[in-house]
Amino acid sequence: MLFPVPLLPLIPLLFPPLTGTITSPNIEPLSTSKLYITARPSQSSDIPKAVLEGSYGKPPPFVTFSVPTPTFPYSFNLGEECLTPEGKLIPLSDGMRVTVSARYDVDGVASTRSPDDLVGRGEGVLGEEVGVVLKGRGVGGKWASGLKK
Repeated sequence: MLFPVPLLPLIPLLFPPLTGTITSPNIEPLSTSKLYITARPSQSSDIPKAVLEGSYGKPPPFVTFSVPTPTFPYSFNLGEECLTPEGKLIPLSDGMRVTVSARYDVDGVASTRSPDDLVGRGEGVLGEEVGVVLKGRGVGGKWASGLKK
């Protein structure tokens, strides 16, 4: 008698979860503000393919998360519930190099950019705390976001 063999899920388990802290200068969170957090492998496993797909060699984020009206410092602990569809296909392992990006968005709308938004990035290793410091977008970022009003 043959028994059906259950298929393993495609969702990898993120052990341990991605953890860290996001710090910022003294800001008073607005009721409309949101903090957006993304993480991606620090290097693509297939750079030519990534370039052809239009990502300039950057791998897709494997984790995304947003926090309405955040307070700082903000500690995060992101697990498999935050995996992106692409993240469910990436073999994640303890010790993998990751880049964590964060953006404090004053209007809380991910598709808009404001001169008052704060951004930051931190490099680290999956399984260890990753620190991100938010700062202004700089003159170029403020000028470009001022044009898109």
